[in-house]
Amino acid sequence: MATSNHSDRRDSLIPVRWQQQQESSPADTRWPTPSPHPDPPDPHWSHGYDTLKDPSRQIRLCRILPAAESPALALKRETRYLKDVRHQFIALSYTWAGMELDEDIDVNGTRIKVTRNLHTQLCRLRALGCDAMLWIDLPSIHQSDKAEKSAQVALMSNIFRRTKTVYVALDDRTESMPQDKADHALITSAIDELASGKHFLELSVRAAGAGTVERLLYRFLDARWWERVWVVQEVVLAPACDILLASGFVPWRSLADAVNQLNVCREADCCSASFGHRESRLAKTIHRVCKNGMRRS
Repeated sequence: MATSNHSDRRDSLIPVRWQQQQESSPADTRWPTPSPHPDPPDPHWSHGYDTLKDPSRQIRLCRILPAAESPALALKRETRYLKDVRHQFIALSYTWAGMELDEDIDVNGTRIKVTRNLHTQLCRLRALGCDAMLWIDLPSIHQSDKAEKSAQVALMSNIFRRTKTVYVALDDRTESMPQDKADHALITSAIDELASGKHFLELSVRAAGAGTVERLLYRFLDARWWERVWVVQEVVLAPACDILLASGFVPWRSLADAVNQLNVCREADCCSASFGHRESRLAKTIHRVCKNGMRRS
């Protein structure tokens, strides 16, 4: 398992404009049901990629163009040497959610196919005012170029060590995940209160409906993102981390403190009745998070 010294980890780094812009509609809220056995990506989907002269040292970075410049979702992409952009870009961590490449985006004037989930996350980042350079595996790596992909995968740990922060998109647009800004606002409030030391039964947001908050928080913690093999590398190696939601951002520190508080509640058996038959699965998720050493020090 990869290890990292967190003594120099910075606080969360989020777009300065997101608080003013969070009322903007982030994306279409119609959610598809992914195929249980998705076909592999079409080998012809990756048109529009320039050739990396040195794929073991170069990366492609993208900026999301604001809606004022391009009403349709569009990216400006450039190639840089990794050594020259240390802590100057943000990496996006998300699930492919079925791998169907059924959305178009414009990259340097060329239309390429991306997954519905990635399209949603990019729309959210645009609505939240993100204008940073982004490293995103799908548009940053020529997926059908086997030699390039192999070299870039080998470079992955260095990419995440040299990122400024990682934006984690837990929401993967599956049918069971929370779907809109109102749901995500409840999740954010619950996490903030838990992180402050409140027990689940003390949460003020339970006034919206204890079952609703329980359901949303459980699904959030049981998202498929946690099952990805890249989780430790993407989060532990990075100097900072933030959770991307439709309603805004949750600092990783807050999530880690909330998870720790839920673990305290579980061990004290003071709030277990609120989680009912879900307790064992929730406990497993909490244990996995803590075991992987993701709580920032």
